[in-house]
Amino acid sequence: MSQQLNSVRALLRACRPELVTVGIITFFINMLMLTLPLYTLQMFSRVFASGSMSTLVLLTVIAVFAMIVMGILYFVRSRVTNEMSNKIDAMLGENLLRLSIKNGLLNNTSRDAQGLRDLAQVRNFLAGGELPNLFDTPWVPMYLFIIWIFDPLLGYVAIAGAIIMISFAIANEVLSRRPLRIYNTASVLATQEAESMVKNAEAIESMGMMNGVVRQWRKMQSVVLSSNSRSNKVSSFIGTTSRTVRLMVQIAVTAVGAYQVVNHSISPGAFVVANILMARALAPVDAAIGTWRSVVAFMSAARRLDAMMQDLPRMQTSSMSLPAPKGRIAVDRVVFRHRVGGGLAPAILKGVSFAIEPGEALGIVGPSGSGKSTLVKCIVGVWRPFSGTVRLDGADVAQWDSEDLGQYVGYLPQDVDLFNASIRDNISRFQEADPKDIVEAAQLAGVHDLILRMPNGYETKIGTSNYILSGGQRQRIGLARALFGSPKMLVLDEPNANLDTEGEAALRQALTHCKQKGVTVIVIAHRPSILSNVDKMLFMRDGQVELFGPPAEVMARLSPPGGGAARPRVVSAQGAGVPAERRANPAAGGEVVTP
Repeated sequence: MSQQLNSVRALLRACRPELVTVGIITFFINMLMLTLPLYTLQMFSRVFASGSMSTLVLLTVIAVFAMIVMGILYFVRSRVTNEMSNKIDAMLGENLLRLSIKNGLLNNTSRDAQGLRDLAQVRNFLAGGELPNLFDTPWVPMYLFIIWIFDPLLGYVAIAGAIIMISFAIANEVLSRRPLRIYNTASVLATQEAESMVKNAEAIESMGMMNGVVRQWRKMQSVVLSSNSRSNKVSSFIGTTSRTVRLMVQIAVTAVGAYQVVNHSISPGAFVVANILMARALAPVDAAIGTWRSVVAFMSAARRLDAMMQDLPRMQTSSMSLPAPKGRIAVDRVVFRHRVGGGLAPAILKGVSFAIEPGEALGIVGPSGSGKSTLVKCIVGVWRPFSGTVRLDGADVAQWDSEDLGQYVGYLPQDVDLFNASIRDNISRFQEADPKDIVEAAQLAGVHDLILRMPNGYETKIGTSNYILSGGQRQRIGLARALFGSPKMLVLDEPNANLDTEGEAALRQALTHCKQKGVTVIVIAHRPSILSNVDKMLFMRDGQVELFGPPAEVMARLSPPGGGAARPRVVSAQGAGVPAERRANPAAGGEVVTP
């Protein structure tokens, strides 16, 4: 997709050929719309006057042929608008999904997958009947002009009626704009809140939170309903009034036309034709009033897409491919903080610095909220530091293309989410991989036998609507995914949190195997058994490195004079601490413990 496509307007410019085609087809459709009035006029002026049946047959054949052509044009126009909507999806859908995932990394929940829903709204508007109605509207003056040609007085009445109808359309837009905007915004927020509640179904059910959650949702839904009610009152009042006025306009045209016929100013045929043309002239205006909610929803979706699409050029920048890394990791004065609204949240990481060599295993410990998970997310490139650098073999991780870096990284996050797909696809990261490599990763994670016992083995579909896995099973399959492809760097965040004895034994064996293969391993753990084979240990508190060095030396420095209680305090994430006099200077990245 071209980088110029950073707004809905630019997107529509890219669809100019389709829009021009729709405009041309609409021109011919509206020309053919004159078939019925002309056919009626010829009935009065030729057939009724002459009584010629051959003329009747000829005119009828011509009119039927014109209607068939018009039907074909309607079909072609609908196909063009449908193809245009598909073209927009092809140009933007993939990048919006990528951007939604990127926003998800930043906890930008306000926009998460909303961009895809907004794209669907835009696509449905363009493929539906609303767009042709907009193209039909400019032809209203043509029909009014033809009525004026038949009789100026009749034309003035028709023009006055059209002006009144257009005034209703403008009033509908002005009066319903704010309520509809509030409704659309509130509806989006209520939907996101409901999705969040469904994700926390277990906590809601187990802790009796259902009534409280429902009350919270009802508060948000009340805003949706009240704004919807206000917009409906406006739309309903204007809609019903406009329909009544439209009928009154038709009556006025009929009355004036009858008066002119009585006065011999126009023929009866012109009188009937004027009524047909007036009905056609008011149809697009009436349709615009009836479908205005769809138009406003389209404009709201377009505004949100415009805001989101500003990030597309930045996201599309790619880096040059770098050689396969050996696994040396250097973290240099890394500071990380979230952006909240227009400002910055307090720093989570505060000048973290350390380095490990290829093939080394690092254990990271510290109390909850000390920044351990944030640190490893910066290391694997999920989050970018606010300042400082994370380097892999000397290259800033931010310089790596995520697809390129990902093939060398195995990452098991603290909260393991698997895709609604087969176990095979989950382990292989949706690659067309050799089955031997998939099985090897599963065996290394100690989950191969468990998979074979499932209904369809590696082809078993898992997810919310398929085979449901336990927390430990998800974690072990997530570990197999992390081990897939022989990564150069393996990062595990609480990998044994949900594992039983068998699973933890398999995890230790996998870590030993990785060390033997020269893989750089980083493990966050609160249970000390999994850290028995690490080469270095890093202790964090309040986003800073307090101790870093050989595990035995770090643990010795953490142990209080009485001994015995230190290790549980450190690895349990509850009350772990270092006496104030032992704390390192944060600017130096913590106290380095040497043997």
